[in-house]
Amino acid sequence: ANITTLGNSAILFTIIILSPFFFGFFYSLPQTDTSSWFNTDPQNEDGEYKWGLFLATVIWLHTGWDSTGCLSAEIGFKKNKFFNAFLWAILLDYIGYMIPVLGALTQSQF
Repeated sequence: ANITTLGNSAILFTIIILSPFFFGFFYSLPQTDTSSWFNTDPQNEDGEYKWGLFLATVIWLHTGWDSTGCLSAEIGFKKNKFFNAFLWAILLDYIGYMIPVLGALTQSQF
């Protein structure tokens, strides 16, 4: 198989994997309290932000991205094409995490 087939199958598998999360989000929208999406007050018992947990989560979510640059250099991928693909990957990663989290954490009924 050539690289085009591999790329197209990666796109297809991405759509298949992310589709349940999008369906779940849109299914939960009628019961979702969207006013809490922009509420930045701490939601724990102490009323304080847990910066250690926040930083650990941010670092965990962004590990592995350096390997894509190494792979790109190894195979001689053009820089402008790599940059566009990298931006799309980051956008899909962000949407793939944020949409289910927003839908799950802001339900008015459990």
